[in-house]
Amino acid sequence: MIKQFLLFILYCYQYIFARKIFYPVFKLIYQLSLRGLGILNYQNSYITGEQYLISRLSQYYSGNHVTVFDVGANKGDYIKDIRRYFSNTTIHAFEPNHKLLSVLIKYKDKKTNIISQGLSDRKSKMTLYDVADNSGSEHASLYKEVISIYHKKKIRTISVNINTIDAYCKENGIPSVQILKIDTEGNELKVLYGAKAMLNKHMIDFIQFEFNSMNVYSGVFFKMIYNYLDNYWLYRLLPDGLISLREYNSINTEIYAFQNIIAVRKNILFK
Repeated sequence: MIKQFLLFILYCYQYIFARKIFYPVFKLIYQLSLRGLGILNYQNSYITGEQYLISRLSQYYSGNHVTVFDVGANKGDYIKDIRRYFSNTTIHAFEPNHKLLSVLIKYKDKKTNIISQGLSDRKSKMTLYDVADNSGSEHASLYKEVISIYHKKKIRTISVNINTIDAYCKENGIPSVQILKIDTEGNELKVLYGAKAMLNKHMIDFIQFEFNSMNVYSGVFFKMIYNYLDNYWLYRLLPDGLISLREYNSINTEIYAFQNIIAVRKNILFK
């Protein structure tokens, strides 16, 4: 009875408001709603929910040693946030763009390793595409169309070394990773493919990654990530909390716009 009543209300709403004249109003409401759902909130680490997450994670680990992988370190903003909240960490920051190494090198110390490699699903040499008139942009991607079509910029190509998480952990004797952050402009799923052994052994606790317009050019659906991370619960970040994405729904998840997703291993109590 209640379901029928709700369907009737929806029908009445559609009949009255599904009109072309209301389109500008609903377009504005849609844009506002996206931001309320944690989408397109990219202005700073507070708005993205990143500060909230790092603060919560520091409370969760409560002084215990934490190994952090920062994949796509760019200019080191994530390193700064981790250092602000954690005192007992080892950070491995991966950045293949050699133009940024002079910026990142200032963070190198006993607790922070700067690795001039990218990460993907196999070890190789690949081409990184960046904005031609930039000394190291945050938009650099392994997908040419991200620069040429999405950003509509002239391209500069850079030959880069690519490793995998599994190989790097084996080479450096790293048994587990507590926090894995991935920001690779569309290559996030392939980075996860390269961590298959670590994921299967339940050696990665938390994974933070972006899902955005770049996934259009890498051909990655959210469902592909959802299926691959079947041992994790997925959430979308807000400045003050998490929105559960535990149950897949294409209307709520296949939105190709900036959002921070956190994957929590299912045997970890974290909400």
